[in-house]
Amino acid sequence: MKQVNLPIAIDEMDALLAAEQMESSFSVIFNAERAQNIWSTPLGEATLAQWVITHWRKNLSSDAFFIDGTGSDIERLGKVSQTLPGAILALLPNGRIQDTSRSASASFREKFFRNQDRWPDLVNFESAFLLCLDSYSNGLPHQLYVGEQERTVVNWDSFRVLISQLIKSVARDEDVKGNLVANLDRISTIFLELFKNTHDHARKGIAGETLGDSVRSIHAHFYPMDSLKEFIVSKAKEECNQVELYVRNLTAENPKAAVRGQKARDVAGLLELSVLDSGPGLAAKWLGVNVSNHDIATQMTAVMECFRKGAST
Repeated sequence: MKQVNLPIAIDEMDALLAAEQMESSFSVIFNAERAQNIWSTPLGEATLAQWVITHWRKNLSSDAFFIDGTGSDIERLGKVSQTLPGAILALLPNGRIQDTSRSASASFREKFFRNQDRWPDLVNFESAFLLCLDSYSNGLPHQLYVGEQERTVVNWDSFRVLISQLIKSVARDEDVKGNLVANLDRISTIFLELFKNTHDHARKGIAGETLGDSVRSIHAHFYPMDSLKEFIVSKAKEECNQVELYVRNLTAENPKAAVRGQKARDVAGLLELSVLDSGPGLAAKWLGVNVSNHDIATQMTAVMECFRKGAST
């Protein structure tokens, strides 16, 4: 089977998804250092994580992924788990990862959730996440769930505290200010509703069957202004995609501000909050069929129908 490197750009991911649609089979080499290269790209880590889930779903063979590197199986799993895409790959059942034993996967899974149980006391960087593995007995973090048997999502007050902790784990106190603080209640409400949606709808397939490898996550990433400027510096405006255009506008200096006596833009950076899941997706749920072979326009129309007022909950 053909092997390809882990894609670290949106156009690379799109190209590989298109190749899969044309029934081109390949194995992905997951390299930890390569995955970390996407950290500086806004939306990059979350997008790659969702791509890993998609490739996993589409490839039922035992060699969909190969984890690159030296050391024991559990050491290689631990190394790739430093990023969200790698952690998801390492936690999913190992039947589609080459040369990784079931015992190593089980040991890693136990250690991962034991460490996650102590969050946010762990050392954090510019990125932080909490992962849910629905098939594992200890795979629903207490920060997100309450109850011993029929575990339910925490209430709004607890989730509000969690969001505050999540933000502070990736950004300094002086970076969390202004509109972000003023709108924290609204942000918490939106984020809670998104996560509850994954709990209610992403754990089952189109026909209502339980997904044995269901994984879900909340994720935060903070991009300081200096790193944003470095990210966009070599890009001409006409070469930018929508995310890059947003960053370009965010980091742009206003040359007329000093002349008009306006204050300089007081932006510490960009805070990204994401919710991910391995469910069939909005389009598939809406149409009631597997949409992996449907064109993008059809899928987009179905997704937009989901958000039409009164169309669904």
